[in-house]
Amino acid sequence: MPGCVGTEPAPGKTIGTPSLERARDTPAAVLRTIAARSLAEIEDALVKDRLNALAWFAAAGLLEIKLALRITAQGA
Repeated sequence: MPGCVGTEPAPGKTIGTPSLERARDTPAAVLRTIAARSLAEIEDALVKDRLNALAWFAAAGLLEIKLALRITAQGA
């Protein structure tokens, strides 16, 4: 928040990740890089993000897992 002590960057510095800064500085180059990715790379990133989300829910105590087992009369 601007104006709050300790939250503004030092003179000449910016707040953000290198990826976000690069996207802001050269958006066309970043878009070309994203478009050049293979479908498999994009799918891997989505799977990783999904697992990260599940891990976050579990760590926060918000994930409830229920299992159901179908058992026959013979117990198998």
